[in-house]
Amino acid sequence: MEKNVEDFHEALGIIYDSIKEEKLNWHLNGSFNLLVQGVDIKARDLDIETDEKGSGIFKEKLKEFLQEDNYKDDIKAHSLVFDIEGVEVEVLAHDDQELSMINEHKMIKVDDMDIPVLPLEKAWKFYKIIGKDDKAEIVSKHLKLFKEMF
Repeated sequence: MEKNVEDFHEALGIIYDSIKEEKLNWHLNGSFNLLVQGVDIKARDLDIETDEKGSGIFKEKLKEFLQEDNYKDDIKAHSLVFDIEGVEVEVLAHDDQELSMINEHKMIKVDDMDIPVLPLEKAWKFYKIIGKDDKAEIVSKHLKLFKEMF
């Protein structure tokens, strides 16, 4: 069943309410990250990047939603997968420094929440590194259009 954007916002609200008092380093990544920054794209899941400390906090605060806890050798990352209101949420803590962009974020308002996101320029770089040229092209076109408008 395809999720609508409201489902993602509801899941994000649950996540935000669970961790907002915690001191942790995290940001949105993936297609939902692009969507909340104005890119015309459909999100199929909600991706979050954090570090190992953050991974532990997410695991504890969202334990009732936890579906999987494993290590992904192909991308060298600790992966937590949650099901929050029917939305798949994946929290990754990358060991690979080339893929880890944990310190690359900016804050935006999403439904009155201050949410850290991976800036589009960095998202483009991330997609190029992991070989998702189709997503990199979508980001590139959006950035070009945005620059032409202003």
